Amino acid sequence: MTKEMETEDSKKFGEVPNEKLVSLHKKNVKSGTNSNDECNEIRKELNRRCREKSVGYLSSYDVPTLCEYYATYRTKNVEELYKNQSTLQRKIHDLIDDDPLNISKISNDMLLQLSAVSLVIQKLSISKNK
Repeated sequence: MTKEMETEDSKKFGEVPNEKLVSLHKKNVKSGTNSNDECNEIRKELNRRCREKSVGYLSSYDVPTLCEYYATYRTKNVEELYKNQSTLQRKIHDLIDDDPLNISKISNDMLLQLSAVSLVIQKLSISKNK
C-alpha cells in the first residue's frame, strides 16, 4: 500500500465513529470479501485513537466536551499534565488489553480527556520550542 493510499484510508476512517469501525472490521473479517489492507487500516485508526494520535469522529456533544477538558487541562502545570496523561494511558491500556478492537470498553469521555491533555502538552511543547 502506498503512503498516499494509506493517508486516504486514514482520512476515510478518521470520520467514522468507533463502534462503526469495529463493526465494519468484524463484518469484513466474517465475510472475507474485503481486503486485508482495509482491516489493517481500520485497526491502525482505532489504535491511533487509543494512543491519542487521532481524535477520530467528534459528535456535536463531543466538541464542547473536548473544549471543556482542554480548558481544564490548560490550567494545570506540566507535571500534573504528564501525570494525568500517564494515568489515562494506563487505564486505556488495561481496558483494551493491547487490542484496539476493544475500544468500546473505553468511555468516550476518557478518550476525550486523553486527547485534551495530549493537545495541551503538544501546545506547550510547540510554545517552548519557539
